[in-house]
Amino acid sequence: MTRPIGSTRRCSFPVTKPNAHLLPIYDEYFIGLKDRSAMGQRMRKAKAEPGEVLFANIACVDGQVVGGWKRSIDKNSVAVTLTALVRLTAAEKSRIAEQAERFGTFLGLPVSLTIG
Repeated sequence: MTRPIGSTRRCSFPVTKPNAHLLPIYDEYFIGLKDRSAMGQRMRKAKAEPGEVLFANIACVDGQVVGGWKRSIDKNSVAVTLTALVRLTAAEKSRIAEQAERFGTFLGLPVSLTIG
């Protein structure tokens, strides 16, 4: 929908459903912005110390960085380890597990997930 400049009509945006993403290192969502403050609000609120966690792959829940993740692949399986920087709810852990399963499916390997 387009509206003329100066229009007073309100524009509504669709409500997105809860989501989670396991992003690779240098993903443009994270690295492509000079100001990443909006996606780190949850970590700041939790007073999280990212250390070296964010120098690798990052995990996001509902647009917020919640930690970093690594993967270890062998010929029969893939192990995903998430280092959470904030407290995750059971629903958030479930959404992260779904993404880990998608990663395993992409690789054609069964996956195990450890959240610490």
